[in-house]
Amino acid sequence: MFNFLSQSLLGFIFWLNSFFHDFGLSIIFFTLILKVILSPIEFLSFLEERKVNRLRPKIIEITKKYKNDLLKQAEELTDLYKKENYNPILSMFFQLLPLPIFISIFLTLNQLLKFESKNLSFLGFIDLSKTNIFLALTVILFQFLFQ
Repeated sequence: MFNFLSQSLLGFIFWLNSFFHDFGLSIIFFTLILKVILSPIEFLSFLEERKVNRLRPKIIEITKKYKNDLLKQAEELTDLYKKENYNPILSMFFQLLPLPIFISIFLTLNQLLKFESKNLSFLGFIDLSKTNIFLALTVILFQFLFQ
């Protein structure tokens, strides 16, 4: 499964590169397109997180009230989840759904670095196939700023 996704994503990056003729720009646009595709999943995950944050005081109250009777605690929590229309498995599903995509992206970028015949440059002067501390610090800075 990961190999199929990885090969598909690699083909998509090469297709983007046919427009930009710069792997750095191709990867940036690939990331933006992927973010748009994954945003509905992130939104659903956000909604489930809001539900559980709203239910957290009730959950804590039930766990404290029935801390010695685990069966009664499970029954009360199940009733609460049914009443509030919350499914903890669905919440975990939304969290884990992007994982195969991210693993495939890692494999794709790993395969991309193995293409020695391609010029893996960003804006013509940063070689993406070699370690670049400036690029790494820039990525860390942007991650820090957008958190």
